[in-house]
Amino acid sequence: MVTGWRADGTLGVRVTAPPVAGAANGALCEILADALGVPRAAVTLVHGARGRDKLIRVAGLTPGDVKARIARHG
Repeated sequence: MVTGWRADGTLGVRVTAPPVAGAANGALCEILADALGVPRAAVTLVHGARGRDKLIRVAGLTPGDVKARIARHG
């Protein structure tokens, strides 16, 4: 579930999958792909696979596109 933009400019997302064998990371990418209206393959975890803070790349979208789509997603 996308919870919204934080004061520091990061996007909050909650996942219910456990942080075991990459399940939470996979769930995060699925949630973001759905919220952004892009294929799952367009969402890549770049950094932070083992931590709470992640860096995600979305192929074909600029940061402005991401912000606009998240705003529309609600």
